[in-house]
Amino acid sequence: RKLFCLTIASVGYLNLRLVHCWMPGGRETIIFPIVLYFYTIYHFFPMNSDYTSGSTWLFALPMFLGFMIDAFKQFPALDFGSTYRPQSLFERGITRHTNWGQVHRWNEERIDETFLLLTLLCGLLSAFMFTVAFRGKISVETSYWISAVQMGLLCAQLLHS
Repeated sequence: RKLFCLTIASVGYLNLRLVHCWMPGGRETIIFPIVLYFYTIYHFFPMNSDYTSGSTWLFALPMFLGFMIDAFKQFPALDFGSTYRPQSLFERGITRHTNWGQVHRWNEERIDETFLLLTLLCGLLSAFMFTVAFRGKISVETSYWISAVQMGLLCAQLLHS
């Protein structure tokens, strides 16, 4: 049940990231990384995890760490040498000294739209595979191994890019 909840939460996180990628304008807002950060803490922080279980080490902790890194990378860097001058008082207060260059590089070079969609596909395939496994149609152990290989390949792709 815990893994099923994590799968639903990961689909939600990936959908948030994809919607943000597809937004036509206003992508540089501090609200988005704050929402991602608290979403990750709420859904993925392994408070009541069984650390003797393989699923905690193979899925729960890597998901938490991966989503936390991605959420953290959505925050802009502070840049006090910026020459950009916002127009409105609200914009001046929030975005006066932010530099979004690192965020754009992360979202375009590391975790781009294609990688988000691939991760979403792998998550949905694993969820379906475990549903079939828990109904006795395939081995649960085989499902764990296939999911672990998927996770490893996603990590290898991330490290390669």
